[in-house]
Amino acid sequence: MVFIDGVEVKEYGYRSVHGLTFSPDSKHVAYVADFRVVVDGVEGKQYNNIESPIFSPDSKRVAYAATSGNKQLVVVNGVEGKAYGDFSGGTAVKGIIFSPDSKRVAYAAKREDKWLVVVDGLEGKEYRGIGTIVFSPDSKRIAYCAKRDNKWVLVVDGVESKEYDEFAGETESLDPLSRLVPFLAFDSPNKLHALALRNGEVFLVEIEITD
Repeated sequence: MVFIDGVEVKEYGYRSVHGLTFSPDSKHVAYVADFRVVVDGVEGKQYNNIESPIFSPDSKRVAYAATSGNKQLVVVNGVEGKAYGDFSGGTAVKGIIFSPDSKRVAYAAKREDKWLVVVDGLEGKEYRGIGTIVFSPDSKRIAYCAKRDNKWVLVVDGVESKEYDEFAGETESLDPLSRLVPFLAFDSPNKLHALALRNGEVFLVEIEITD
C-alpha cells in the first residue's frame, strides 16, 4: 500500500511498489506500482519493468527508463523515446538527466555493442562506453566522458578532447572514495574541468569554450 501523509492512497500487489520520489518543490509524488509509473495518483502505461522515476528541477516533468519486450526506452511525461537494446535482461539506457532549466533531457543508450548519448532525441557518436553526463548551468551545452577503444575522451558539444587512460570517477575500482571526487563539472556556462589519469599521473583538465 502507498501512504502519503498518513493517508492510504491505494493498495497494490505484493512487492509491486518502489521508487517513491517527491518533486523538488515537494508538491508532487511519483512511484512505480504494478509496472506503471503513478504521478499524483494518475497511472501511466504498463511495461515489463520500470526504473525509479525522476523529476525535472522545476518539478513539472517526470522521466524514467522502461522495458518493453526485449528493449528499453526512456519515457518523459508519458511520451516514449526510441527503443534500444536487444537482450533478455541488462541495461540499454542509463544516466537520465534533465538540464537545469528542465527543458532538455539526456541519457546514454546502447545499440548492439556500442553506446551513444541521446540529447533531446538526437543521437550522438557511438563509443565503447559512456560515463557521466552533465549539462552546463545555462542548459545550452552538454559534456560527457566516452570510452574510445581502450582510452577515454571528454566530449563537449560533440568535440573530443585528448585521450586519457581514464577519468577519475569512471574507474571500475570498488574504492568508494573514487565516487566522491567531482571529476567532471561546469564551473560556468563556458568553462568546465575534469580529473583525468594518464601513465600513472593525475591531470586537472580545464576547458574554456569559445564561440
